Amino acid sequence: MYDEMYVMEVLLKAKQREMDLIRPHQKSSNTKLICRLPVIKNLDACQYQE
Repeated sequence: MYDEMYVMEVLLKAKQREMDLIRPHQKSSNTKLICRLPVIKNLDACQYQE
């Protein structure tokens, strides 16, 4: 289970970097939307946004 969470976190961070390159001004709203998903809710990438 921890391996799956790590993979999800890495994918989330990669997607976030990709979105930052495309639309830097929408970074926070995009992350907040992603962090509402129950699977990813408790990951480090989401905790600093709340």
